[in-house]
Amino acid sequence: MKESEMESEIGSEIKLKEEVIEYLRKGLPLMALDAIRSSGDELLKKTAETILENPAVLKEAGDEIGEDWKDLLSLIYFSHFSLITTEMMGLDGLASLAVSSLNAAKLARKLDIPELEARTISNAARALSFMNMPERANRAYIEADRIYRELEKTEENLRGFVSNLNDFGSFCIEQEKYDKAEKCLSEALELVKENPDAFSSNVLAEILSNFGSLETEKKRFERAEQFYNEAEKIFRELAEKDEKFSVDLATVLNNFGALFREAKKFEEAEKKFSEAREIFEKLAERNEFFKGFLGDTFCNLAVIYKKTGRFDEAEEAFLKDADLKRELMAKNPAYLKNYAHSLNNLADFYKEIGREKEAVMYKEEAERIYNALAEKKKRSDFPAS
Repeated sequence: MKESEMESEIGSEIKLKEEVIEYLRKGLPLMALDAIRSSGDELLKKTAETILENPAVLKEAGDEIGEDWKDLLSLIYFSHFSLITTEMMGLDGLASLAVSSLNAAKLARKLDIPELEARTISNAARALSFMNMPERANRAYIEADRIYRELEKTEENLRGFVSNLNDFGSFCIEQEKYDKAEKCLSEALELVKENPDAFSSNVLAEILSNFGSLETEKKRFERAEQFYNEAEKIFRELAEKDEKFSVDLATVLNNFGALFREAKKFEEAEKKFSEAREIFEKLAERNEFFKGFLGDTFCNLAVIYKKTGRFDEAEEAFLKDADLKRELMAKNPAYLKNYAHSLNNLADFYKEIGREKEAVMYKEEAERIYNALAEKKKRSDFPAS
């Protein structure tokens, strides 16, 4: 090969790498893959054609494609599966999402693509939160926040930053860290209002809904109702046009119902919970991931039935919640704690209505699970030397 041809080939490869990195920087791994398929050499093209279905092709390619292309193709693979939305994932998929996201973040850091590193760490945090791993989720959210704050404030980076702030705020509400939640959500809302052209209406609705949850926890019911009304209106309009927003609508309805329950407006609460249940039932038929949300909704309804003296309906709803959590636990041990909570709810209910035998049975089963989880945590915190 002539020197000029070699220089041209090297130049083309450098240009292709830059193009691929730029697509990855924007969170577009499939576009990066298409670029390799179009402009790479034959071995690169062949590897790129099948990597998503068979990642073992990277090993088969050996050292012939070079370490840089191995890293880039690995990053394409992991970031693709990281950027698949959580709503599309089943129970097993959540673990894959977390692993893919963390691997993608590690490779993105190695290749100096901080935009993708932040995005994939944030995705990992969300998956870890859904998997009931709060300590690891918290660390991931903090790391994603740190990286986003150092990035140039392009519209794409702003969208990622706000998404992480909103998710982190929601996570902090669940962990009862209300001051931190308010700080995250306030910053997210301010950024959306300052940059309206960069964000779609569903982002605003998600932040408003989380603010509603926060205000409910703080017993500021009038403010919470204002936030929920606005969020519900936006999500209802979106769900009418696109079914994918039905999960957001159901979530807002559940949270809105919780507000009315706390305010002792039981009739309004039941209406919100009942509509949420109908939506989650449809979603759970297609994806078992939503069985957890459906179970939570049955539990919400059970509390309303109990408070209004409809004990048969309450018992049926509490049992339905426990059944759904049992199904989830059988496939994913991360749901053990959720199942124990459901058993505890049943125990408390039976105790309130004077059925001590059932109360003791469910309480003992819940305690066995809690003790086993505590022992497991102790062993992980203090590993054997």
